[in-house]
Amino acid sequence: MNPSQRNSLSAALVAVVLLAVVSTALAAPRFTQPDAKRHPNLFTWTDTCNVHIVRDGDAALLIDLGDGSVLDHLAEIGVKRVEWVLFTHHHREQCQGAPKLQGRGVKLAAPEFERALFENPASYRKMIVRLGDPFTVHGASYVRPAVEPIKLDQTFQRMDTFTWRGREFRCVDTRGNSPGGMSYFLN
Repeated sequence: MNPSQRNSLSAALVAVVLLAVVSTALAAPRFTQPDAKRHPNLFTWTDTCNVHIVRDGDAALLIDLGDGSVLDHLAEIGVKRVEWVLFTHHHREQCQGAPKLQGRGVKLAAPEFERALFENPASYRKMIVRLGDPFTVHGASYVRPAVEPIKLDQTFQRMDTFTWRGREFRCVDTRGNSPGGMSYFLN
């Protein structure tokens, strides 16, 4: 390889490395606001899933938790403590950050239909599944519980209401992605 080719190769490698660094920085999670003008206390953090944050003063309620990285950044939006996390469903990408909540006094809630998937996940991690097993669908990744149990403080049935700091959430049955999936409609 002659010096000119070596210089060209070196320049190309530097460009690739710089592109990778810039891409990583641009892809880093950050807060967005779906409608900052009408809903200044509603934020979204994206990591393994979308984590929705409802802020009230220096407190927050989260809808889903993702990998938990949001917890390290809440001060950026003035949040000092999380009071509740409402899980929409049991899939790992929604709740794998739960161990990071230990010792913080955060209460956890989820659909009643999926309580066992949160609190006893090992029962649903089988190498050999049978059609009669609860929540089992052959050939589909329908059930993907967390690795460790997640103890719930409260569960919801469809159309229940949950009030946090004067805000009312309606629990809407949105099964499909998971056996007991739920959405939370903020009135």
